[in-house]
Amino acid sequence: MEQFPQTRDDEIDLAELFAKLWRKRLVVVLVALLGFLAGGAVFLKSWMAQPLENQAAVELRFNFNGVQDGRYPNGQPFSINDIISTNVLNKVFEQKNLAQYGLTQQDFASAVSIAPFSTNREFIEARFKDALSAKNITPAEIAELNDNYSRELNASTRRFAKLSLSLPASVAISTSTQVDILGAIPQTWANEAVESYGVLNISNAKPNEFDSGLVEGYEYLISTRYLADYLDMLKGILKTLAADDVARLQVDPETGATVSTLENDLGDVKAFHLDVLTRAFSISPVAKDLNEAKFYLNNEILSKEEQLDETQRRAVVLQDAYNRYINGEQDLKMPGAASSASQNITAQYGDEFLTRLMSIGDQLSDAKFKQALLNRSLELRLEAENISTDISRLKRNLAQFDQAKNQTTSDIDEARVRKEISYVSEKLQSTKASIERIAALRADRILGQSSSLYALNSEPVVVNNFMAQVKALVKFAGLGLVAGLFIGLFAALMLAVVRK
Repeated sequence: MEQFPQTRDDEIDLAELFAKLWRKRLVVVLVALLGFLAGGAVFLKSWMAQPLENQAAVELRFNFNGVQDGRYPNGQPFSINDIISTNVLNKVFEQKNLAQYGLTQQDFASAVSIAPFSTNREFIEARFKDALSAKNITPAEIAELNDNYSRELNASTRRFAKLSLSLPASVAISTSTQVDILGAIPQTWANEAVESYGVLNISNAKPNEFDSGLVEGYEYLISTRYLADYLDMLKGILKTLAADDVARLQVDPETGATVSTLENDLGDVKAFHLDVLTRAFSISPVAKDLNEAKFYLNNEILSKEEQLDETQRRAVVLQDAYNRYINGEQDLKMPGAASSASQNITAQYGDEFLTRLMSIGDQLSDAKFKQALLNRSLELRLEAENISTDISRLKRNLAQFDQAKNQTTSDIDEARVRKEISYVSEKLQSTKASIERIAALRADRILGQSSSLYALNSEPVVVNNFMAQVKALVKFAGLGLVAGLFIGLFAALMLAVVRK
């Protein structure tokens, strides 16, 4: 009888295994279904945190001067959060009667948001990315490029903002109504800012009152100095008005003058009358009282000399700071107790001057920091030259008064001085009145003009997150289903192997 060797059957029959898996298909389906339900539960949790909503959004562009510095034209600080302030939103809530839609003021305030953005962000990033990828670029140049990038991006985002209104789909508000509500927010802010707060009023554009009593009652030298200061003040106001798009187009209804013609007139008054009047005292000692005039001149000379001395020392400090900076000493603080110069400088100028000097380095890159030091030093030296010119003129005036033989002045010369003072006074007062009328016309023109503050940079867009929710449902449920399927197959396989 033939005998066959006995062997141990330790191999798995795949066909038999799959057959057993098929018999356990209910386990696989049940576990996959549980995974699907678990994914759906995760989606429901996410949906509860962010339910279905409709969002209306619009891009705003700010047009007013000063926006890049964070200020309104009248000098008040500006922030994009002003647009969604509580006062503005409450007015919109009442104007649009949003309570009829079941919204509360708190719900409405929570639904509104605003954020800065840059229309040319990609262009800025690409430009600086190319510069940073250049070969042989030094660490100092990299730091400077990064500073310039941050500064330019920040400046570009100050002019634009994106305003959004996100409402739950359960709120019965039509798309057109939501767009209308969104548009009312910046409109209400602009009207409130212009009419109630006068943000479009130009800062420092109102002339001071003209002191006729000072001009008529004081020494001729003092009157002339007052007229010169007043003329400079009017020139500064006219320069501000000339930079305003609305003001420079206004015409004084009484004189027909514009900002441009007023600037030209003041230039003529200074060149052909006030400067002549100022130099007249170096030719003839005209005064109501010679002793009073000499007392005033001596005081003015002393004051100017002190001012000159301080200006020159400031220039020396800046030049010294520049020299030490380029020699590797990046710390601009003076040596401590060992340096008496530091104590003298602090005593003369105070901490504010040195703090401002050292803060330049925190705000600018290395190259610009050095250039800023040089520029400021040059400004101080030019200022010192102007002061020296004033001192020379005052000393010439004093010499004329000291040489006067008697205590009276020429009647003819005094009459000329009186005539010039009277003419300049009248012209300055006339210019002041014209400026006030032009400023009033400008205020009337901009009243209610929201376009002076902002404009829409794009048409309002309304979107909802329905597709996003569908994608989230598919993602979470699908992942749960796939995970459940694998777990079910694994469980069925384990059961089949164990039974085998």
